[in-house]
Amino acid sequence: MALDPKTHNLYLTASEFDPPGPPPEKQPHPQPGMKPGSLGLSVTANGPLRCTYTRCGEPSNFASTRCINPPTLTKPTGYAHVVIARGPRTIYIAGQTATDKDGNVVGPGDFRAQANQIFENLRAALGAGFDDIVNLNIYVLDMTNAPAMREVRADYLASNPPAAMLVEVKKLARDDFMLEIEAIAVTAK
Repeated sequence: MALDPKTHNLYLTASEFDPPGPPPEKQPHPQPGMKPGSLGLSVTANGPLRCTYTRCGEPSNFASTRCINPPTLTKPTGYAHVVIARGPRTIYIAGQTATDKDGNVVGPGDFRAQANQIFENLRAALGAGFDDIVNLNIYVLDMTNAPAMREVRADYLASNPPAAMLVEVKKLARDDFMLEIEAIAVTAK
């Protein structure tokens, strides 16, 4: 076992994690001197516990995120103040609105129904899991809907809240829209 003093990553032997069959193409281990089969863990104590790992000998096409909530900032409500993301593929999703595939508004006048439709549209646009989202920008017409927005967001993103912004705006592209959400994701796929 070794601790990297710069990154605070902990490296330990974990041969039981080795997949069966021939080893994948090797890459250099992030901690010099560690043997194949070693596992690097990264854990933060600020905010929700989040662990990411890399394994010596794995192909380098993995994505990882680490959420940080510095103790000098207010406790976040369903989001992270800082998300550090690494991965070979970044996905930028344009602002999604509460429309079905034919462009019809879903839930006119119903904020919660529109928010749910938007998260379903994000799911379709991502082609990846919600855990891959690292940033959300949320635009609402009326900030009194913020609690409902947080509840819907938690239904989809409770296990890995991304960095997020919630802003009240004067108008959206169509009069029936009550909110719009754009997203950034980082994935290995």
